[in-house]
Amino acid sequence: MSDVDHERYAVTETALRERVVEAAGQLGWGLDSISRFARALTGKAWDECGEEELHEMLQEYEVLIEVVEAKRARERVPERSAQATPPSEPARDRNAGPGRMTS
Repeated sequence: MSDVDHERYAVTETALRERVVEAAGQLGWGLDSISRFARALTGKAWDECGEEELHEMLQEYEVLIEVVEAKRARERVPERSAQATPPSEPARDRNAGPGRMTS
């Protein structure tokens, strides 16, 4: 690998690593959690992860973020059953006989 290729690779890996940390931060995860996730997902220590593993981690974090955002969106919108309550029935006159409405 030439010096230029090595430098480009280092910049790409550094940028990916920063994006992984940023994505994990959106979930409230710190470096300890990131390290454990890296080991569980890739089988490698966080500092041993290369470009391929970092891409894999970033993709998984993006999926997790989407799930969390979807859950938050569902919690903000009341359920349809709560929005579409059936209309109340008119009062019935107990003395008027079955099925007779009061006015």
